[in-house]
Amino acid sequence: MNTPVNLVIFASREDLATITRTLLSAISAVPHSSIIDIIVNGNLHLAEAIHSFCSHGIAGESKQVNVWQIATADKANAWNQHIHDIWRGDIDSIYIDGYVRIEKNSISSISRTLSSSQSVIGTSGVPTAGVSAKQQRLKIKKHGGFHGNLCAIKASALSEIRRRKIHIPNGMYRVDSTMGAFLSFGLDNTINEWSPSTFIPFTAEASWELDKRKWYRFKDIIAWHHRRRRQARGDIENAAIKFHLNNMQLLPESIPKDIRSLVINYSSRCPRDSRRIVNSSRRHYRAFQYILAYEIPAKSTMIARQISSC
Repeated sequence: MNTPVNLVIFASREDLATITRTLLSAISAVPHSSIIDIIVNGNLHLAEAIHSFCSHGIAGESKQVNVWQIATADKANAWNQHIHDIWRGDIDSIYIDGYVRIEKNSISSISRTLSSSQSVIGTSGVPTAGVSAKQQRLKIKKHGGFHGNLCAIKASALSEIRRRKIHIPNGMYRVDSTMGAFLSFGLDNTINEWSPSTFIPFTAEASWELDKRKWYRFKDIIAWHHRRRRQARGDIENAAIKFHLNNMQLLPESIPKDIRSLVINYSSRCPRDSRRIVNSSRRHYRAFQYILAYEIPAKSTMIARQISSC
């Protein structure tokens, strides 16, 4: 399929070389008349470097590349900014992380999945690289799912998310799994059963590459430790989202809009379950304290500002 798409690249901690490889792979993969939005959150220096790189007109006449900068480093906010303010409103969106390089046939394969049925409102590719890739492949193929390295949302679903003012809670780490939870209920958990295979089936032909981490490289060791801490936050977040959607049966637009409010509401209503997770390790205890200390950034720092278009 040669259907134009809006491909979104989320960037924050990557270096310019990594981003340019990602961007060039994206440009070669998307059909003509597609739009590529690079959303850089919390890294003005990187945004300016990407702007300089893009100023050479690398996209060509048939594809447009826009660079956006957000002062606050918050991927959840970056997703919200794209859906509610950047997305132009009439084409499917495909989301990738700034450190992945999508394979050339992935876009057309994803477009076929999104158009395969009215019930399908999203999809994601299948990981082929990384320590947990095999386990994730088996899980996605068996149950469906939403993988943040390469995932997509149909235009009709994006329109509904925008109309209903559905937001991912600001400050979340598990951004893609939260959006995946919304989509797995067909955006309405009050009438639909949880069914990822129905609403967000995987696209087996879509995948990506990324640089392998090396256990002996200092920056990779540090990244591993940071990721472990964030994953503890993710365990608490997942429990809170599950409680609000399953137990309270709140629609996605009705759940609290920031991570602190979300977790406090969950922990006050389910103190035993909350304590079990929080006390399961020192990492989880520290993650809980981090969430309790979260403060919503100033609104002016959360707005996406376009700094380049080529």
